[in-house]
Amino acid sequence: MSIITFINHEENEAGQTLSASAIAGIYGIEHAYKTLLVSVNRGDTKMESAFFKKSRLNIGNLMGGLMRPSNDTSNGVEGLLRMFSSNRVDENVISTYARPILRDRLDVLLPTKSKDLADFRNSGKFYPSLLDVANHVYDVVIADIDLDLGEDTVQSILDKSSIIIVCLNQNPESIEKFAQLKNADERYRKSNVLLGMGKCNPESRYSPKNASRTLKEKDAPIIIPYNVNFADECCDGNMVDFLLKAKSLHYTDRPDGYFYAVVKDGVERIDNIRKQVDFGLRKDVT
Repeated sequence: MSIITFINHEENEAGQTLSASAIAGIYGIEHAYKTLLVSVNRGDTKMESAFFKKSRLNIGNLMGGLMRPSNDTSNGVEGLLRMFSSNRVDENVISTYARPILRDRLDVLLPTKSKDLADFRNSGKFYPSLLDVANHVYDVVIADIDLDLGEDTVQSILDKSSIIIVCLNQNPESIEKFAQLKNADERYRKSNVLLGMGKCNPESRYSPKNASRTLKEKDAPIIIPYNVNFADECCDGNMVDFLLKAKSLHYTDRPDGYFYAVVKDGVERIDNIRKQVDFGLRKDVT
């Protein structure tokens, strides 16, 4: 059982949430693991928009799973966090609050609705405990976290993570910023830290390969190619439908078949590395 955490230190959007969502979606499609995707973001709606339709009241059945319209707010995380604050939690409670996407394969736990920073940090300090419990119930937990949680809470989550995926923008400032972070913080020099590039253009001079070379990274970045069809479907609650259709396409069927193949390759590499970490085969990770 593993926690995979997505994080970024960018001031501008680095495609983190949709990268985490795409990885989780293909995990659910390709693997018979029980996977939970957790959004730990302050009032952010991108994950909800990707998985849940805003206006349609029809409910779709995906691989035996249940897709709910986004106006169903019965599974709010606020109530779950209040239970953690009062120590009234058992292992089954998270699956009760999470929203099913692919039955027995992928659940999603959406973020709090509040955009108030103080409220977010006060309730957010219980996310490390929530992830601990989730890690006993699910095979894979993917956490999309926000630095606004505060340094102590963020560090607590990173300490629990089998893999940390640091999302970069495709520009020299972002690459240099991560180089400085590696120099300042030993955590980011460990072999369970991977680079992620969302909305990636392989033709850029700041390609994943060049970024890895500049940063002296052993493992290639996890790539989410830029794909306007994917972006559009994520606005309309159709991300899983998009992935299921793209799965049937060949790698050479651009852009959607290529997108699926590249992200699936990232999922397989993440899964291999998390197993190495969990079995103690990456000696620098304790």
